[in-house]
Amino acid sequence: LEYEPKEEYAVKYDLSDEELYSFIAELLQEYPPTGDEKVVCYRIDDTMNVDYANVARTVECRVFDPKFKNDPEDMKEGYGSYEDQSFFFLAVDTEGKKPAGVFRIIRSGEHGFKTLNDIAGIKDDPEYIQRVYEHYDIDNPEECWDLATAAVIPEYYGTGPLLYRAALVGSQDENIKHFFSVIDKTAYRPMDVMGFPFEPLFETDWMEYMGSKLSLPVHG
Repeated sequence: LEYEPKEEYAVKYDLSDEELYSFIAELLQEYPPTGDEKVVCYRIDDTMNVDYANVARTVECRVFDPKFKNDPEDMKEGYGSYEDQSFFFLAVDTEGKKPAGVFRIIRSGEHGFKTLNDIAGIKDDPEYIQRVYEHYDIDNPEECWDLATAAVIPEYYGTGPLLYRAALVGSQDENIKHFFSVIDKTAYRPMDVMGFPFEPLFETDWMEYMGSKLSLPVHG
């Protein structure tokens, strides 16, 4: 599906350092942290300045480009159809005023879920998504989230659990019952990171995916 961004909203994956740090400082000033933790997590959605979402996108690309060769154009092509369905959990270092990591969540919408669409395309099986819904007894896609990206800046690897916890708390607030994702082997932890385990997604196994040599589609 081809994505045509809204004219007034320029989707960017390549903010400069100056822009990145300026927007983070603005975010911290506009929404001051309520605690004294060094690293805090923000939910960045369409109720906020669109540049904050571009901060999250730039963090995605700065992690994925060197690791998986996903440059800004690759990211626009891969996630463009889902921008209007996306929001982000963004971890921020309040002392250094720097980004620490980001999760992108894709909600239910007209373009569906990237994970399921991609797997159906790889399988060349247009009925695959319906079988997934039947297998997991999913009657309402609104009760599903696609954990589309998980990108942590190397010096902040310890913030991963913070982002997982943010996603879990957010999902409980919205009565989300199912997660889909494709997780690179280096990031996959077969344990209860979010309070329940990820398991291999129905009819899938380890595979190459978006530059990753070995990734696993999962359901949680």
